[in-house]
Amino acid sequence: MIKEKKKIKRENIAKSCLELFSTNGFHNVTVSEIAKTAGIGKGTIYEYFSNKEDIVLELMECLQNEYDKKLMELQSDEKVDAKLFIKVYFNNSCKICKAEIDLYKKEKIDDINWVDITNNNQANIETKKNSKELLRRLHVENNGEIFSGAKAFLLVWKNIPKYKFLYSIFSLPIIFQIFSVGYEIIAFFLYLKNKKQLKTN
Repeated sequence: MIKEKKKIKRENIAKSCLELFSTNGFHNVTVSEIAKTAGIGKGTIYEYFSNKEDIVLELMECLQNEYDKKLMELQSDEKVDAKLFIKVYFNNSCKICKAEIDLYKKEKIDDINWVDITNNNQANIETKKNSKELLRRLHVENNGEIFSGAKAFLLVWKNIPKYKFLYSIFSLPIIFQIFSVGYEIIAFFLYLKNKKQLKTN
């Protein structure tokens, strides 16, 4: 029982450091910062870990276990997934965005309706989003609900057999957090670049 509690505590401490390591890098993170993030005292860290490397190894093991668990769930699920009839609102004026969407389109999935939002007032009406919001992020409509950004990509990947492995990986809670932050940063700079291109055209 004591060993189990210690194991759970180690996992919780390691998981709490994921965003810290991702943002600042391993070498720039101090033990004091780790303790603060985990909500414990600095001395308590050494009751569970020998050093920072030990924490990273525990974190990697946690991520691997979560991935293996998710993969087993997908493999053992004998039920046929209900088809997701989705409508994807994408920015065709963004070259990088278009290139990625073109890859998905090649799979010719009948359950996906691709909608270019460039100068498309109907897209604004259907999504209840303004042009800036649509240009800034990918949007997906499923069963009357609108999803944007990272969540939208998960729905696209889930609905395309070839890319379903991406859904399996990026839907893991911890990895999804990192993916969401990374997506927002990249999407922001792509939006600024695309906005500049639209002005010059």
